[in-house]
Amino acid sequence: MRTELNGAAIPLDAEELGKLYDEEYYRTGCGDVPYSRAEPQWTPFFGSIAEQLIRAFHPKRVLDAGCALGFLVESFWDRGVEAWGMDVSPYAIAHVRRDMEAYCKVASLAEGIAGPFDLITCIEVLEHMPESQGLSAIGHLTNATDIILFSSTPYDLEEPTHFNVRPLLYWLQAFREHGFSPDLDFDASFVCSHAILFRRREQPFSDEVLRLFSNFLHKRREIILRDGRIGSLLAKAPDQERLRVLEQEMAAAAELQEKLRAELELATNEIEQLAGLRIAAPVPETPSSELLDSIAGQVRSLGVSLKALEYRLGSIEQQNAHLATELSNILDSKIWRTLVRGGGALQKLFRL
Repeated sequence: MRTELNGAAIPLDAEELGKLYDEEYYRTGCGDVPYSRAEPQWTPFFGSIAEQLIRAFHPKRVLDAGCALGFLVESFWDRGVEAWGMDVSPYAIAHVRRDMEAYCKVASLAEGIAGPFDLITCIEVLEHMPESQGLSAIGHLTNATDIILFSSTPYDLEEPTHFNVRPLLYWLQAFREHGFSPDLDFDASFVCSHAILFRRREQPFSDEVLRLFSNFLHKRREIILRDGRIGSLLAKAPDQERLRVLEQEMAAAAELQEKLRAELELATNEIEQLAGLRIAAPVPETPSSELLDSIAGQVRSLGVSLKALEYRLGSIEQQNAHLATELSNILDSKIWRTLVRGGGALQKLFRL
């Protein structure tokens, strides 16, 4: 069975879908570097992911949902953690490491997951599934664990098997339907810029908080891409050109710092206003149920607003920390120390 997307047929049957992810796909469809055991970058990359997740959560049993060639599954086992994998591609499962064959199987996330697991990873998978299957997969994922490390690109619309590319807010809201919210304190960018850690949560975040978080992820990506461009320019440029790039970055950093100060001041004012809220009318000794409901609504609204502001402040603090590190790296760089004489350019830039 197939459906259509922009005139192209999308297979709905899991077996037919799995056939798309064959040798040619893994050679050409996963970016500039083939997704192959012959490429040396993949084992250390997934090993680093496993190490950070083990350090953060100390899981005993992990599932990699959409495990492909099983790099992450083997990385967990190599570090003493029981891990399992499933993927819709027969080709991929046929090429897992031989000692992983008993722990990886051909299966669709849309058809169920035999849990429970302490942690599930689902990295760049659901964009490869028709929407209905992707939503079913979320239901199965959330039934099998309380912690999910998730990513699905909102940016790559060109890859032919990306049938289900969605905005970050779409995924945040889809997981919320199953009682999961993003962990605002966990930085999952060691996977990719748009990676999210979801946790089961009794009180889900409001749309406002989810929008703020999705905006934060987009900004994080911009910073990562910018840093990559700067690094590339500095690696190729002559000394004077490197200095020019550094000076531009210092000016941009100063501008960003002023913006963050303004946002911090605004958020602080809003918190002070919220803290000063009072119920307008005095509460009688025997309040009515309607009044109690009204007060409860005010309290819930205040709590949501405070949580949103708490996230904003956390985001500002995180950006300030990144900015401080960035400035420190620039000032400590050999090219800056060598080419800037007497601190004149630095003093002029920051009016010191």
